[in-house]
Amino acid sequence: MSQRFDEAAEEDLREEFVAASGDRGLSSVYGIRSNLRRTCLVFRELFPADSILNYTHTTEWARPWNARLATVVASTRISRLWTLYEWWAWLFDRHVIDSNVLEFVACEKLAVDAVPPLTLRCKLQRHAAKYLGGLTRVSARSRESYLVWVKRFELFLNRLLVPPAFDGGKLDLDEEVLAAWFRHICGRYERITVLQATNVLHGFFEALARKGVLAENVLERLRREYPTGKRLGVAYALAADDRAAALRALARKPTFQSGLADHMGGFLSLKRAIGCRYPHATTVLRDFGRFLVTRGEDGPITAPLLARWRASRPELSAATHRIRWSVMHQFCLYVRRYVPETHVPDPLFGRLPLPRLKAHIVTPSQMRQLLNAVAVVAAGSRWRLRPHTCRTLFTLLYATGLRISEARSLQVGDVDLRRRVIKIRQTKFYKSRLVPFSDGLLPILRDYHRRRIHLLGAPAPEAPFFVTQYGGHYKKTHLGSVWKRLMRHTGLGGARGVGPRIHDLRHSFATLRLAAWYRDGEDVAAKLPLLSTYLGHTTIAATQRYLTILPETLLAASERFRSYGGSL
Repeated sequence: MSQRFDEAAEEDLREEFVAASGDRGLSSVYGIRSNLRRTCLVFRELFPADSILNYTHTTEWARPWNARLATVVASTRISRLWTLYEWWAWLFDRHVIDSNVLEFVACEKLAVDAVPPLTLRCKLQRHAAKYLGGLTRVSARSRESYLVWVKRFELFLNRLLVPPAFDGGKLDLDEEVLAAWFRHICGRYERITVLQATNVLHGFFEALARKGVLAENVLERLRREYPTGKRLGVAYALAADDRAAALRALARKPTFQSGLADHMGGFLSLKRAIGCRYPHATTVLRDFGRFLVTRGEDGPITAPLLARWRASRPELSAATHRIRWSVMHQFCLYVRRYVPETHVPDPLFGRLPLPRLKAHIVTPSQMRQLLNAVAVVAAGSRWRLRPHTCRTLFTLLYATGLRISEARSLQVGDVDLRRRVIKIRQTKFYKSRLVPFSDGLLPILRDYHRRRIHLLGAPAPEAPFFVTQYGGHYKKTHLGSVWKRLMRHTGLGGARGVGPRIHDLRHSFATLRLAAWYRDGEDVAAKLPLLSTYLGHTTIAATQRYLTILPETLLAASERFRSYGGSL
């Protein structure tokens, strides 16, 4: 500790603490003053001309202090140590002292010499306090749990024979130290508890690394190097007897395994470079590669080989076979550039006519019914913003026709409430676009944003607009679960549970927009390119899939044709 205290400074600080404790009552104030004065007097008898405030980092003084008070009952010594702990905690909170060793030992054990001496040589207490104070989105209960694990870790470091040192102002927590720590806890606690401890310390290490206090977050580096086990897998690997072998087992496996692995990787890279995300291709090619390895075949790709691969998965549906065959057709075209004898299958082979899902057009009255039911379906959630989030998000989908992935991925900076414009970033085919919205939607988005700020404070521009209780984006599965419960609650799902999908809100937007244009007498042929651009489509043909001809639309089109055609 940089500051040294003398007897006068000690007495002044002691009286300040006593005065600050005045709200406890006269008898308590007297007891606090008496306990501190007697504790300090005994300490000065043992260490003349020194102050107990110069020893807030160690308990080395406790054994001689207990010996001097051997005639005093243990309960009195415990009471005095508790008062000393409260004084030091008060001084620590006011940044008068840099450490409080009594945070790490029980006063009941210290008073009877039941705990070995402890000296804080690796001091993280102040950094821990700042880190926990910055967790504004974490509940008080969770913050207490975080504090427990950070204190346990700091105590463990200071119990090591050679605690890690600050080298050039930076703490060097290497792999050996982390291995010793995880050996210490993995044998004592269940996996769920070890996972909690690992996540807490990972966050603490990240905060220290950002501040420049920690030379490197070794836990995060190992997680990136050995990603298959995530943080918990890395923790148990570090605790293993053969640490190197356990970590190697967590290394990322090659995506493709066969003689065609390079071609598979090159094919996917080419497709993604030209804007195709090709979500199913990796799975299909990985399955084909496993088939080749299992059968001991390594190419070239022939018609019999493809037939055997197709026949190896008879349990798959016709729709899945159709997707797999389409991917394989594209892949074989690519491979034939390098291996001319590659067979390119007929893209129409095995393609069965598949019934397209019929879109359910949600009427305005049905949408009002759904939105009114959100508060009931989402009731009871610990996340107070959740009902408002679901209601606002579903309203946005219905009013703008956004894809569900686009809406849930929105950031705060993407929603310009002043200009009434939403920026959609890097969606399908890596396109971005601006989506203006109506005056009617503006107060709904503003109300949600105000509630978000009231609950969480002013967000950063890159923060999720529709935020979960953990500060992240909503998952599609979670929103789908809420939507299914809405269908059951409102009865729109029907007796067999078949009803509108979330994606049908996009169909509904396009269809109702078309109906409104016919109703208003607009030139629909001129308007369709605008609708296509608004929805993020590259062609009008893609937009036509979203257009369902309603009876009123058909009637309006017939009337328009009759007015133009006359008696023809």
